[in-house]
Amino acid sequence: MKNITVMFVAICLMTSTAFAQHRGHKGHGKMSAEAKAELKAYNQANVNPVMQQAYDQLVAGLSAEDAAFLTQKRAEKEKMRAESKDARKTFKEANKNTDKEVLKAKREEQRKADKTKKKAFKESMKPFIERNEALIEKSMVAVNAKKEEWKAAKRQIKEKYMTEEQKAERAKHKEAHDAKKGDKKGKGKGKKGAGKKGERKGDKKAQGATKLLFWSAK
Repeated sequence: MKNITVMFVAICLMTSTAFAQHRGHKGHGKMSAEAKAELKAYNQANVNPVMQQAYDQLVAGLSAEDAAFLTQKRAEKEKMRAESKDARKTFKEANKNTDKEVLKAKREEQRKADKTKKKAFKESMKPFIERNEALIEKSMVAVNAKKEEWKAAKRQIKEKYMTEEQKAERAKHKEAHDAKKGDKKGKGKGKKGAGKKGERKGDKKAQGATKLLFWSAK
């Protein structure tokens, strides 16, 4: 359980607060407004009710102290996301009329400040996660049972609105990915490979739990 806790907190700030948030994947191009609208409707009808039920189950099982703590941390994380978004917008606007070297230095300063905040946030979550890890995993059961169904349905929606050019780029990206995967085949065999496989499985579990912990229907 300790290993899962470590991976969990390491991922806390790498994932979105919304489980159902979708972005175009590399090689797929931007999704059309129609695709986004249909995905949103699918999430509202199929994903959100299950996620809400799982989140409610999680919160109901927390102590009053931990429930208050989670509310506080969710607000903190949302504030950090908003600040990061504002910073990106500011840098984008400044890029038009600011010296590149000056802008580069400011970006690096912002990056270090963000890293410090993330580290502090991660450390503050550790005791909470250790106390409630079993409850979090139990609350994820219904979500995990639906994940493949959701994934397949959303893939179909995305494909329905893809242009021929986007499909070609996706195929090219998949071919490159498969080739890279093929090059690595055999290198992960034995005890070392088994260990890496276990780590990847733990990463996925931690990601799912993190998405539930900071889930929002927005």
